[in-house]
Amino acid sequence: MYGFFLVALFTMACGIACLETAANLYVTVLGDPEKSEWRINFSQSFNGISIIMGPIIGALFIFSKTEYTPEMLTAMAPAEAETIRVQEALSVQGPYLVIGTIIALVTLLFAFTKMPEVGEEEETNSNVSIGRLFRHRHLVLGIVAQFANVGAQAVLWGYFVDLKLDFSRDVHWGPALGFMHLINGLTGNEGGQLSATQIAGFHASFALVLLMLGRFVGTFLMTKMRPNLVLAIFSAVAVALVAIAITVGGLTAVIALSFVYFCQSIMFPTIFALATKNLGAESKLASSLVIMSIVGGAVMPLVAGGLFASGAVYALIVPLVCFAYIVFFAASGYKITSTDLRTPNTPPELVP
Repeated sequence: MYGFFLVALFTMACGIACLETAANLYVTVLGDPEKSEWRINFSQSFNGISIIMGPIIGALFIFSKTEYTPEMLTAMAPAEAETIRVQEALSVQGPYLVIGTIIALVTLLFAFTKMPEVGEEEETNSNVSIGRLFRHRHLVLGIVAQFANVGAQAVLWGYFVDLKLDFSRDVHWGPALGFMHLINGLTGNEGGQLSATQIAGFHASFALVLLMLGRFVGTFLMTKMRPNLVLAIFSAVAVALVAIAITVGGLTAVIALSFVYFCQSIMFPTIFALATKNLGAESKLASSLVIMSIVGGAVMPLVAGGLFASGAVYALIVPLVCFAYIVFFAASGYKITSTDLRTPNTPPELVP
């Protein structure tokens, strides 16, 4: 049932949002404040393996080897078409049952792990209000930056398969990759006949390898450069790559969009750290606002989807604008104004 599946996804998203709010805040505040951006990027570098495996698992266990168009299903006997629809729907059951089990185990781990209270020594949560938070310019601009970042990410990640199929419709390059031989061996697909959608799913994993590499490279660069400068460089390159994809198209566009993943690698954690910096006891509520801005991942794909009807290049205007704004935030918007250096209830000894 599609509706029930959407409710399940919504429930998972709520849990992930709560986890992001708490975990990211802990990573940024537990340690040297000057290294918070480096610390959160380093910690998030290790989820690269699971991110890479996601599209592979989806291509192997969710996408069907045989693709049926609406016309093909209409031409079939009703019972046969219904059987195919049921089989395709059930293909998501196994992977999500495994994911649910792992999440339950992690939940138990956190339930029995004693964690310190952030900002408890400064003031109680009752003294912090959302209205007060909006006087922090870098926080407000950071919320918008995170909205733009997650929106661009959702568009590129969600539409990558469609974009790849559109841009490389006449390019036959999947079997040329040695990785395909490994996939064929794992799936028992001796003939090597994979659907175009499956091949595009594997290519999405190749792009996510670049994302994992980007996180480690970006984390290293932050030991040599200011985090905002690294963010500015990565987001500026992302703007250039999306512009190339829009203007050139074809195989070049697919390669350019793949390398955008590399540039996106450090954006989420770095924006989070810069937006919540120097907020003291207000950090908890501020971090929740930054995490709430991931609603951009729900809004921007709708905009891109409407533009996609006119062509893939039009849909890419959305991430182009989003990355351009992140360049502004990294260059100027992240700056903490003099009035933000010490909040009214922050003890003087905590001011950097």
